Formats: sequence, structure tokens, C-alpha cells
Amino acid sequence: MKLKINFCRFLGRSTFQDDCKDIVGISQSSVSRAIIDVCNELILRGKDLIKMSTNDEMRESKLKFYEIGGIPNIIGVIDGSHIMIKSPSEDIQSLYICRKGGHSMNVQFITDSSYRIIDIVAKYAGSTHDSFMWYSCGLRNKFVQNNPNGYLIGEIL
Repeated sequence: MKLKINFCRFLGRSTFQDDCKDIVGISQSSVSRAIIDVCNELILRGKDLIKMSTNDEMRESKLKFYEIGGIPNIIGVIDGSHIMIKSPSEDIQSLYICRKGGHSMNVQFITDSSYRIIDIVAKYAGSTHDSFMWYSCGLRNKFVQNNPNGYLIGEIL
């Protein structure tokens, strides 16, 4: 469990592995192995684990989100997160410089009220704006075509 928490902390804070090992109290090599293991598991099982909520799950999310914030018809939360990376090759380096000044990938996550990931887009360079990722993602097209009777809430400036 510590390794999974460490992995989430690593991704969420775009920090270095050394910071994670100090916080959780495990070696840097264990952090590195955990990150690789979790990424490989997501690659293998991602389609089974990351999927749009069922109608029942959406109803449950609407109720939970309403209880949390008093806003009706919310079925998910959307946000982007910069995952820091090593500097890419010089010819494409500028594409990966994010607003924080480092090199990153900009990853879009959408979760429901139970913190289940219902969509993830992890293909854009750090200079990509969150709104571009949303307008380019397949889930947005499903929202436009199918009108899921609910809203995503997030900050896309």
C-alpha cells in the first residue's frame, strides 16, 4: 500500500523520487520499481480499470457530490497534472516546457465521487493547455453525442 501511495504522491506533486522515498520511508530504488510496476499494470489493465461510470455509478456520484458541495448533477471532476520528465531531445524540447519551467507531460484525469478514474489522457507535452486536452479527448465527444445527464466540474482556464 505504501508503494501505491508513494506512486500517487509522485504523480500528483511532480516531485522527484528522492522526495517520495523520504516521505514514505522506503529506498529510492523501491520507489522506482513501484512506479514502473504501477505504470505497467495500468498499461495491461487500463481498459478494465479506467472506464466511464455506469448509470448506477453516475447516480451515486451525483448524490455524493451534492452531499459534498451542494451542486446538483455532478458526475465527475476533471483536472490536468504536470508529470515532470527528463529533458527530451533538443529539437522538441521547447514543446515540453510547462508553465512551471520544467519539462513535463500534461495528463488529464477525470474521476468520479469514489475517486475512480473514469478517463485519462496522457499524450500531450507540458506546453499543452488543459482546455486543448479536453476539446481533443474522446470522452468530450461522448458527452456531446450522448448527453449523459450530468456535468463534469473542473478548472480549465
